[in-house]
Amino acid sequence: MSIKSLHGIENEIVELRHSIHAHPELSGKEHATRRRIKDFLYNAGIDNITETPSGALIVDVFAKNKNTTRLITIGIRGDMDALPIDEERSDLPYASCVKGVMHACGHDTHTAIAAGAAVYFNNKKDLNGNIRIIFQPSEESEPLGGRNVIREGWVDAIDAMIGVHAFPSIPSGTVGVVHDYVTAAADSFSLIFQGKSAHGALPYQGTDTIFIASAFIQLLQGIVSRQTAPDESAVISIGMISGGTAENIICDHIELRGTIRTRSPEARREIQKKVAQLAEGVAMIHGAKSSFSLHEGEPSIQNDEHLVSTFIKTAEEQLGKDKLHLIKPLMGSDDFGFYSQRCRSLYFFYGCYNPDQGNIYPLHSPRFGIADEDMLSGFRLTISTAEEILKKLSEAPES
Repeated sequence: MSIKSLHGIENEIVELRHSIHAHPELSGKEHATRRRIKDFLYNAGIDNITETPSGALIVDVFAKNKNTTRLITIGIRGDMDALPIDEERSDLPYASCVKGVMHACGHDTHTAIAAGAAVYFNNKKDLNGNIRIIFQPSEESEPLGGRNVIREGWVDAIDAMIGVHAFPSIPSGTVGVVHDYVTAAADSFSLIFQGKSAHGALPYQGTDTIFIASAFIQLLQGIVSRQTAPDESAVISIGMISGGTAENIICDHIELRGTIRTRSPEARREIQKKVAQLAEGVAMIHGAKSSFSLHEGEPSIQNDEHLVSTFIKTAEEQLGKDKLHLIKPLMGSDDFGFYSQRCRSLYFFYGCYNPDQGNIYPLHSPRFGIADEDMLSGFRLTISTAEEILKKLSEAPES
């Protein structure tokens, strides 16, 4: 594809990004966003679009040159949903027109990058493999779109997945990648202790669930500090406690809600089990009853080392060695982890920290922002990396 043609695609994806940013939609409600993506693709001559039961859009671009050892399929994910945040960027001509809803995590750019990749590979005359673009809903909240895409079977035939994310912790014009585990698995739990009410002056006549909850919270951290290897980087946090009716009445019912963050599947299973056992044990010792409920969220993202090596080589050649950051593993989460569980995957970041344009705020901030040129840097590296991965996997003998 000529530089002129690529420049044309870039102008179009900037316009698409602005339109999506100005009209954000929450998880599970990405109806107009899907229409904008479809219109963009139809206008580019792409009509091989499937809308899934869960609300994803699947675009398949098939190989035009099949003279390879293996016919490989590369997947590219673009998440579409916005956040319930009121945008505070009046300096942007494309700022959100929807009160209380904003693209504060860069999904407008991820979607535009994925759409640009669809057009680029559709126009590539010597494409030597298949490209599947997945426009995914509901990355931010349940029911998670990544889980549903996997359940529907859209990743079964994919050999390698690529995910890209804006990252305000590194400067504009740079990119970053993490070796091995990129993010943490994110599970949530609720726990109810049921005791017996009594007068506050006579606590021995009741079963004090506030006292029991405080004992549980103290012992909970021992699971991380004394029962889990430090290189697992596990975190258990209690974010909500609700119980009690008056200052002089022993609380007979209390509910706690928390989150568990882990890296490896082994640590995830073990810590889930230990938290449940601790809740039951603390309740039993104090003569109370407990009810523990666990909800498994997204798994951790694990980068394939061969794909990381390909990405690093491509990034250094395209941007220069000084523009590449090797980032430490993160404790945040992303439902790209579902893809990572199913096939070899690469998840990388493009920098968007740019004081000159006021882009100095973190993800999920009402003042978060991304310059168009930073998005385009992510786009160029996405298609270059996909091409290199396609080439390497196509030439490799089948294992």
